[in-house]
Amino acid sequence: VVNKIGYIASNLLEGQFNQVPFYDAYQLLKEKKQVIDVREISEYKAGHFAGTVNIPMGELRQRMSEIDKSKPVYVHCRTGERSYNVTMMLKSHGFDVYNIAGSYEFIKVYEEVSQHIDKNRENILVM
Repeated sequence: VVNKIGYIASNLLEGQFNQVPFYDAYQLLKEKKQVIDVREISEYKAGHFAGTVNIPMGELRQRMSEIDKSKPVYVHCRTGERSYNVTMMLKSHGFDVYNIAGSYEFIKVYEEVSQHIDKNRENILVM
């Protein structure tokens, strides 16, 4: 785990890995940007962000043609590990790709907490 974190940090510092903060997910989805959820189908069905497309990491190579290469791609998973791997894979295939920091679990907790603070904010979580 420590080695993986060091590798990710190194890629971030060297500009080899693009990442957007979790709170940008709201605007990305509102603007109907290309957001890919790389979790398994069962995870997606249990809850996902409105407007995302589910392409499980294990199916990515076969389904890469479903992703529009002319537009930026934003990727997320449950905790960030799969989305990191997918981000690096898509980047190696010439995509303009960004990992959504925090991913599903963090945004889920954020929505649960923030709904008590800002009742006017629209949730993006679909259960």
